[in-house]
Amino acid sequence: MADTDYATCLNIVSWVLGGLVIVFTAARIIGRTLIMKQTGWDDFFLVIGSLFAIVCSSLVTVGVSYGLGKHQADIKNPHDLSEAIKYTILAPTLSIISSTSSKISILIFLVRLTGMSAKRWHLYFLWGTCAILVVLNILAIVVIIRFCDPPQKQWQPWLPGTCLDPQIQQYIGFIQSAYNALVDIIVAIFPILFITKLNIAPRMKIGLSILMGGSIFAAGATIVKIYLLKDLDKHADVTWYWAPISLWYT
Repeated sequence: MADTDYATCLNIVSWVLGGLVIVFTAARIIGRTLIMKQTGWDDFFLVIGSLFAIVCSSLVTVGVSYGLGKHQADIKNPHDLSEAIKYTILAPTLSIISSTSSKISILIFLVRLTGMSAKRWHLYFLWGTCAILVVLNILAIVVIIRFCDPPQKQWQPWLPGTCLDPQIQQYIGFIQSAYNALVDIIVAIFPILFITKLNIAPRMKIGLSILMGGSIFAAGATIVKIYLLKDLDKHADVTWYWAPISLWYT
């Protein structure tokens, strides 16, 4: 049976989603600045998340040009193999930054949405959720980048140095991804406590509920990624085994 054409899939998925990110972010910022004439920190973090998402898609495309999505044995040029491994490893870190910034944006929006009706525990809960999110995602980035010492040893294995046990990276990946999925679910469900109390038209309440409920789809994608993380420790053929994971973080 022929191998999956991950290269084509990665390029298509990366830039279809990248295009949607650009359109959504542009519409949001235009609406907030020109129509509502009011911006906030949630908009700032949304823009940061979108920029890192585009850079991540760019790195995936560069990685594909060198061999991301192929078995390492099929990448004959040593330079291409080294570059393919490098971009396979670096791209997820930008995806994590993008995801973190976007979730911070949503959590800040939720704090603003709750307004004066929020109880103290509501705010503690949202800010606590945000703090744990940042800590776990920073830890995940550190483990990816500092998997080997020096980091370059990951794509230049002949360099002297040491590397972590791949299962450590896998366990942290499971924890980080599971928590991110939980945050997506919280973001989808938490607004239900307040939307019904808002002094806005019913049509706007429905639209807002649908918008926030979209996080369930992000949670679903993260859950799929958690399943695929079973191959996270397969560094001997990382350009192949990390390709399906890349499809779900781009």
